[in-house]
Amino acid sequence: MKTATLFALTALLAIGGKAPADDFDPFSMSKEYFAASVRTIALAPLIFPAGTENQEKVGAILEAAIRVRLEEMRYTVVPSQIFGRQWVDFSTKLGGVYDPVTGETRDEVWKTAYEYTTRALRDSHDVDAVAYPAVTVAALSVISPLDLAYSAANNEGLRWKGMQLPVHLYNRPQLVLGNHLAIRIIDLNGERMYGVRYPIEVTVTFVAGSYEEKPQSERFKNPTWINKAAKRITRYLPKVDR
Repeated sequence: MKTATLFALTALLAIGGKAPADDFDPFSMSKEYFAASVRTIALAPLIFPAGTENQEKVGAILEAAIRVRLEEMRYTVVPSQIFGRQWVDFSTKLGGVYDPVTGETRDEVWKTAYEYTTRALRDSHDVDAVAYPAVTVAALSVISPLDLAYSAANNEGLRWKGMQLPVHLYNRPQLVLGNHLAIRIIDLNGERMYGVRYPIEVTVTFVAGSYEEKPQSERFKNPTWINKAAKRITRYLPKVDR
């Protein structure tokens, strides 16, 4: 998405950690503080890995899935187009957040552009925080021999938590990579409040010195896993008490 490219917040969107387990705590501030502070969330345009095709179309699908989940939890959600327009306007007036020679982020300019953008959104939409969604690529969990045997016995092929992998029992993968839907929620001062990611699909499987890659044209096609990922990355958020 063009707007996302203009304000690509590389530092903020380096979302680490594992896909959430039951005891996972995604809050950088206390959950109680989050519940008391956040009712309206502005979405920033979604960021993709380089080379992702159909970013505008896919971004709209992923953003819609996230927005539905947030609204189910009674948050007021400001769409990404509004944040994007404000961000581009302020960052352009400040001369751009990237150094024209080195291409590196100009931190002070970025902070000022963020301050102006969030102040405008607070005044116009009562925004309390900004959610930065992204698609990230990360390794999936190691698959045990028991998982392989079960999959083969049921003629399902090799699977990871319900997702089919493009290999067979005799080709045990050494590494499996997948697209993950990630979100990081930042307060109006630029401080991280919440961050988590969850897998959408398998993209690359490395087996016996070679690899098999899912074509770009076949990615982001499973609405069940997209909606599941959106649900999992928001499941820890407190429901707004209105």
